Amino acid sequence: MNDYNKFNGNVQTFSDDDRDLIPVPSSPIVPISKKSFSNPTLTFDNATDESNFNEKDIIAPDTLFSPKDKVSNRTWENKLPIGRDFGIVTARKHENFGCVVQLNYEKIINSDDVITGAVLSDFDRCVYDAVVTLFVADNMTFTTNDIWRIVAHNRHTRLTPSERDKIIKSMFHISRFWMTIVTDDSEKYSTWFALNSNRPFNSERKLYKKLLSTYTGRLLDFCVIGNITFDVSYELDGHKVTDKESFAQVWKILNTPILYKYAKDKAQISSVPLYLLDTSKQPDKLNSLKRGSHNDELAHFLSREIDTMKKTAKRKKSYSHIILLERIYKIDGMNDIQQTADNLRVKKQTTRKKLEKILNRFKENGMIKNHIFHKKTIGKSVTFYSVEIFI
Repeated sequence: MNDYNKFNGNVQTFSDDDRDLIPVPSSPIVPISKKSFSNPTLTFDNATDESNFNEKDIIAPDTLFSPKDKVSNRTWENKLPIGRDFGIVTARKHENFGCVVQLNYEKIINSDDVITGAVLSDFDRCVYDAVVTLFVADNMTFTTNDIWRIVAHNRHTRLTPSERDKIIKSMFHISRFWMTIVTDDSEKYSTWFALNSNRPFNSERKLYKKLLSTYTGRLLDFCVIGNITFDVSYELDGHKVTDKESFAQVWKILNTPILYKYAKDKAQISSVPLYLLDTSKQPDKLNSLKRGSHNDELAHFLSREIDTMKKTAKRKKSYSHIILLERIYKIDGMNDIQQTADNLRVKKQTTRKKLEKILNRFKENGMIKNHIFHKKTIGKSVTFYSVEIFI
């Protein structure tokens, strides 16, 4: 029995049926910003891991690595079906099809599923790529602080309680996705054509006898080997509460990140010097941006797009240098605000100003030569719809 048949026979998939959900205990929610943390203590579950770990080490790789193949992009854009269905990722016509992907998600009762469900965010992608970056630099063990330094593109930045909370939630959320990428070894156009017809996977079972499941695993497969415990004080129902809280602090990667493994074999890895993406400190304060508010996600996305533009510039058909602003608006949390005309107008204007500052920073660092915004005018109404990058 090959790996592909083993996967389809044994892997657990998760449906919307409540009996498949995993219960977790509920507790009163206190905003982390209203808590006071003191007296941190780092503890390990394993003496060997503790002896091999130096808390004073600062891990800060020089290069940010990011998988940018079609499977990765569709995964982070939430364009793959979740559950028992298979998503089809094809190559261009007259070539072999790319692959068939199955993505499963482990739902947990009383978790953030109520809000996010099986949805991956741009911040999740930043966290994932931070782990990939650490993995490529041979750091199998690292801290939450190390992840944040890469996400923030700054080796000197400090981790706040809210940022710690965000990263920990993201790590565990990503780990609840299980992926299998089925690739073609038959090199037959008929097989690709059958896949491209978008018919149900099961009805084409006879066409897949030579398909092999070469990539299988969780998006992130790790264990927590060290926890940091704080004395915590906060107000609850008018009373001061003092307690202890533990957070995951030291992480250990157990397997090669699945999207990185696949993208590496396809030579579809973006690599950008990390310091070029830091927009928080600049000689020109007019082009500096504060931390948070999706700024790091925007810089991360733009760097990946620019890297692809540069690497495909000599091809007969290069990657488009025009980015639709709708993609930028989405990354900057356009869906997080009330959808009224005034809100959208103000938000879009704010996002374009942030985009302008980031691209000016990239220009100062030599990543791009210039950029221009494209707009159309109807009467007195002006609509910006894209930005063009000159490399």
